[in-house]
Amino acid sequence: MDAVNRAMSTSDAWASRLSIEATGDGASIMRLGGDHMNFLDGAHGGALYSLAEKALRAAASQSGRGITVVDTHLVLTAGGKEGDTFTATVEPVNVGRTLGVYSVSVTRSDGRLVGRLTGTVRFSS
Repeated sequence: MDAVNRAMSTSDAWASRLSIEATGDGASIMRLGGDHMNFLDGAHGGALYSLAEKALRAAASQSGRGITVVDTHLVLTAGGKEGDTFTATVEPVNVGRTLGVYSVSVTRSDGRLVGRLTGTVRFSS
């Protein structure tokens, strides 16, 4: 695990509370527990958003520059149940000098795509 992911893992209280972990390959994972469930006993959209946003921040921070997330849009197309593991992987769409756009895919452990987040970050020096 690189220095940026290590720092984000130890200093991100919200991600820690949700048991979101960075993997060595740049992805983030989260196993759904009781605290991640909505009132219908399905995966809470806020938990899935937090997983995707954590992965976005980790990927955008790889440049070593400071970042501010300025816009996100999440589309959820499937859910999950307690015990499912979700993985968020990030692909850069367009990374420039001051702005970066990234696509984050959230998949369930059975391989099903459950959501896609598009995020824009502003880089600072």
